[in-house]
Amino acid sequence: MRASRQCFERGGDIEVEELRRLGSAKALHRFACSGDVTLMFHGCRSAANEAKILQEGFKVRCCSSGGANYGTWFAYNARYSNSGFTFMDADGFTHMFICVVSYHYTVMDNSEMRVVGQDCAYPQWLIKYKVPQNRFAANVRRKVYAGSNRVWHVVRDGKWVRETVGT
Repeated sequence: MRASRQCFERGGDIEVEELRRLGSAKALHRFACSGDVTLMFHGCRSAANEAKILQEGFKVRCCSSGGANYGTWFAYNARYSNSGFTFMDADGFTHMFICVVSYHYTVMDNSEMRVVGQDCAYPQWLIKYKVPQNRFAANVRRKVYAGSNRVWHVVRDGKWVRETVGT
């Protein structure tokens, strides 16, 4: 199957090997959906991490980015996850989750990504794809423009408090 690569990388096509709908009743039962949800992307840097998510769903206690128990990170655009947060299997296919993410406990939210607390995301699909080697950009650096704001949520007195920090 050929698909547009615009959300993975600018221009051209990607080769989709598999788009599999996942069905973990355990993870779905725990999913804390309180209102609006968004489809977002999540890459794993190893097959072992992918296997754990497939088996148990997202576990904040297993996340290391942002510090212990900080939250699980999701990208609004697949291009971000594809820029170095995925792994390639022995057959040359890159793996990425497409997830349903709620706003129930949002730790951080900005124009590129959202970090959520436990049980606020559900892995809905797993996509396996190839990007032509001559166009793959494994280490894309992002610019943060002056005046852009980042939204953080911190716990104060047992409650989530929203903070906007200019960068």
